[in-house]
Amino acid sequence: MPEVSFDVPKELLPVISKIAKRARKLGFDRDQVSIMMDLEATHANGCPMDFGRLLEADDFNLLHDVGGIARHLNRETGELEDYFLPRFRDRDAPVKRTEIDFLATKPGNPTQPYTLELRGHVNREDMPEAIAARGYGFVRLLAVRRMETGKADIYE
Repeated sequence: MPEVSFDVPKELLPVISKIAKRARKLGFDRDQVSIMMDLEATHANGCPMDFGRLLEADDFNLLHDVGGIARHLNRETGELEDYFLPRFRDRDAPVKRTEIDFLATKPGNPTQPYTLELRGHVNREDMPEAIAARGYGFVRLLAVRRMETGKADIYE
């Protein structure tokens, strides 16, 4: 398993530190180093951030992104899970994520097949539960597309 990268340009570290300090002042209940590490891991592992915009964000939106990252960051891969994308990600940079197509059944009509697309990072063994959480019935996996490469694995 690859290690989580914390490789961010040195000039971003003072901005990341200010974001972490501000989040702490606003009552976010994690230490400053942990907040900084989460932000660095997010940036370096597939979801580049616009830290300048995040620092200038209002309190609510800053806490949304810092809290969402803390909650949805997989600390073994450095990737965001559960379909969370920060509001202050770098919108010009590609986000490393996966789109998954399933054959499922619609809520209220278990006999009608429906192609359902999930976006984010879902472990293969968690797919039926992720679909059920949205009210659909899992039938079978159709395709997994890796958005950073554009490659698709098609299942029949």
